[in-house]
Amino acid sequence: MDALVRTRVLRTLGQEIGHAHARQFARRYLEMLDRRLVHLSRALERADAERALTVSLGLATASAMVGAGALSEQAGAIVPALRAGDVAPARAALPQIRMLAVGTAEALAAELRAPRERVAPRTLGHARA
Repeated sequence: MDALVRTRVLRTLGQEIGHAHARQFARRYLEMLDRRLVHLSRALERADAERALTVSLGLATASAMVGAGALSEQAGAIVPALRAGDVAPARAALPQIRMLAVGTAEALAAELRAPRERVAPRTLGHARA
């Protein structure tokens, strides 16, 4: 699995909320990813630090929940500047955020297409064929 998505995190989420719900959450995350990027871009174009902050926090949190650590970290890195009302660092980071989002979407989609055994945890003491 690509390092952009840590499948262990997704498996842990599955253990906590159920694997079907975790897969649904991941699918919903993918459906909303482009929309979040559009909202972030528009907020930054308008110099709306408050809106950009809200979108960045949501992107960072949701990304962390599906194991998209690099995207989560990058989205979270712009939060302090946005809290201070400064959109310049976020504008500078936007190309990297977009690039990470594309790679994350590809990696997560591949994981969701994988056989269920890949996303479900293995039972201790029982080997899978």
